[in-house]
Amino acid sequence: MKLRNADKGEEYVEKNFKDSLPELLWHLAKEQICDQLEVKVQHEDVLETAKAYTRIQFAQYGMINLPEESVTNYAAEMLKNEQQAQGLVERTVENMMAAKAKEAVTLKVKEVTMDEFRKLTEKKEK
Repeated sequence: MKLRNADKGEEYVEKNFKDSLPELLWHLAKEQICDQLEVKVQHEDVLETAKAYTRIQFAQYGMINLPEESVTNYAAEMLKNEQQAQGLVERTVENMMAAKAKEAVTLKVKEVTMDEFRKLTEKKEK
């Protein structure tokens, strides 16, 4: 945190460290999960995430059938912005991590009554 905020000084780091701790712990947990699930993110993966995001953005304005070249160019421009690129990398990592986790986990479906469901959720809320 000191390295990333060298321009803000020691006082800033001390003041904000505690609030940043949950984010840091999640980041470390994600790294460990990615290692265990062998999640490897390539530039093409991030570009595909950027293209999907581009399609969603344009769809909000009613522009649904954009040429693939336009989508790719817009996505490439997004990746030139360091902050946007970092966000897209994070989103790509999380998407790939979730997909790998779904492959690795077997769900056991169990039907429960409403009362049983309430009991299950009450335990987690405490």
